[in-house]
Amino acid sequence: MLGDRKNVCEDNIEKVLEKKAVLATQTFEAIFAEKLANRPDVLSSMDFEHAVRTMIEWVSEDFRKEETKYDWPAERGTIEDLLERIKQDTEEVETLKDHMEDYELNTMDMTRDEEQELRQLQRELLQAERSKQSNEVEHLRLVTELRNAKVSNHLLEQYQDNRLAATLRIFCVSNKTYWDYRNKPVPNARPHLVTSGIIELRKYCIQIVAQNRFGVVTEFIKDRVPALLGSIQLWVDAGSPSRSTEMKQKTMMMVVEVQRALEMVVSPDFTASVISQDLCTAFYQSIDVPMRLKTRPWAANARKASIKWQEWSPSSYKAFCSHYGEHVTDGQGYHCWNKEAMMAHIEKDMSEVWTDLQVYFESRVQTAAEAITEVYDTAIDKSRHSPQNRADTEINTEPTSTSLIQMLRHRRNLTTADTEDAIELFRVEFSNLQVDALAPLRTAFIGNLMEDAYHAANLEFGAGSDRRRKKLITEAFGSVLLFNDYRKACSNFYTWRQICRY
Repeated sequence: MLGDRKNVCEDNIEKVLEKKAVLATQTFEAIFAEKLANRPDVLSSMDFEHAVRTMIEWVSEDFRKEETKYDWPAERGTIEDLLERIKQDTEEVETLKDHMEDYELNTMDMTRDEEQELRQLQRELLQAERSKQSNEVEHLRLVTELRNAKVSNHLLEQYQDNRLAATLRIFCVSNKTYWDYRNKPVPNARPHLVTSGIIELRKYCIQIVAQNRFGVVTEFIKDRVPALLGSIQLWVDAGSPSRSTEMKQKTMMMVVEVQRALEMVVSPDFTASVISQDLCTAFYQSIDVPMRLKTRPWAANARKASIKWQEWSPSSYKAFCSHYGEHVTDGQGYHCWNKEAMMAHIEKDMSEVWTDLQVYFESRVQTAAEAITEVYDTAIDKSRHSPQNRADTEINTEPTSTSLIQMLRHRRNLTTADTEDAIELFRVEFSNLQVDALAPLRTAFIGNLMEDAYHAANLEFGAGSDRRRKKLITEAFGSVLLFNDYRKACSNFYTWRQICRY
């Protein structure tokens, strides 16, 4: 049905499906790093909804088996039992291999009894190796579940007051484990693939797509098909030879009256029609203009911050350049240069402005949605209480009036659903823009703009490289052009001008 729906209904359903798919990809949160449990500052309330895009980290997945019993006191008995079994299996495997070597050195002179003993040792070795593998998988599964539960519980506790906490899904996955066993035989690989968490994540993603496709199909059957059939019915009624000329004329007058009411939606003066220009104007006045005035102060503050790092040792400075400004060393501790040099001042000056703008945008788009619904309600009311209907009650009893009202109701439902999808997509895009503008991430605006400077610094080597490296970074942070490019990134066609089209 979905494959042929364009032949049955409007092309707009494809846009609905596309919007719903975009919204679906925004709904799942996958947290990869146990480091997040010890870094509550990583996810701010601003970018909580975009944890996947803004903060995915890879950390070492290795752990010492003997140390795991100290990490989880509540499960210490179970872990010790598994470790003991693994130890016994390992010793048995080594012992059996030693015995087999004695036989395999003299395979040409083996007696029948010795051959049977060798085969018995091989069977026992296979059984011991399977037992060892089973216990190792069970130990890995237990430790992984305990570690994942710790991360998940910490994140849920950290963001329990967030509006998305009730529906938050957290996935702790191991890309390394998955690909290490992805192409191996299923019986041996499946326990590791399940432990990797990616199978569960994949099922969840497929479920999101399935649910959204089901929603589109339901909308298609519930509103789009009836709306189309209602339009056809009106067309048939209007041209029916069984109806008198007077009745046809009154029907056409009623339709024209309804059409005039609906034409308000596309009128240049209609509330929803001017919303795009209002949003663009508000953005320019609230974001672009203040940024122009603050470009030079921001550049001066960033230069001051970057000069402090010049006192660092060459090795520490080089290490931070290699990690694009965000790193931790024993000597200097953790630092994020993008945040300390730039975002600290930008966020201080602009964070509240972005919040106020978001509130204004929310009120304006909601007003537009209500205005569109009101127009349809007015049209339905006109079709029910038009002068033609009041003058001739006969038309009130005709199928035409009922068909028109039903068709308008379905069209109202479709328009309301499309409007809600557009508003939700607008919210997502605006939040993404806000993250890109205020986050010190490598993938955000500031990170992208500093990429070339870090790359150039990483290419420096030989005598005087430390001095040149520090000069590159300091001049980059202190450049007025950098902050002007940052303002342009926030205001270009592909960000706020684009989202205003919704």
